[in-house]
Amino acid sequence: MNASPQEPRFVEFADDALPAELRWQVLSFLRIVWPEGFTGDLRYRDWITRAEYQPYHLLYVADSLVVSHLEIVDHEVGCDGVTYQAQALTSVLTFPPFRREGWASRLVATACRRIEAGDGDLGLICCSPEKVGFYAAPPAGRRFRVSR
Repeated sequence: MNASPQEPRFVEFADDALPAELRWQVLSFLRIVWPEGFTGDLRYRDWITRAEYQPYHLLYVADSLVVSHLEIVDHEVGCDGVTYQAQALTSVLTFPPFRREGWASRLVATACRRIEAGDGDLGLICCSPEKVGFYAAPPAGRRFRVSR
């Protein structure tokens, strides 16, 4: 009989420091949830987000099991000849047995606080219309504005 795993704990990693056992769990989940990102030339892709976006991983883990994951990515974007430094959330996921327990919400709140406190020009959250409610319910003090 296996001992009960520890309670989920918060961890964070630069992309090049993300342990392989966590990386492969996230990649496997992404392959199932967003299969369109793993077709054609990307069929055997072994990265979560392209390195040029400087992904930074926030996770809740129980022992070596991923409970929930989110990345903050950083990229320059241009508009009308002006370049802005944008930071965004991506690869937000919670494994099904842990859903509706607030793990992803905590990661989103942490990421938003970091983006707001950082030196970027823009903080972005992009999602499908049915997910707007999840991201639009701001924790106290979050200044993100939802644009449709």
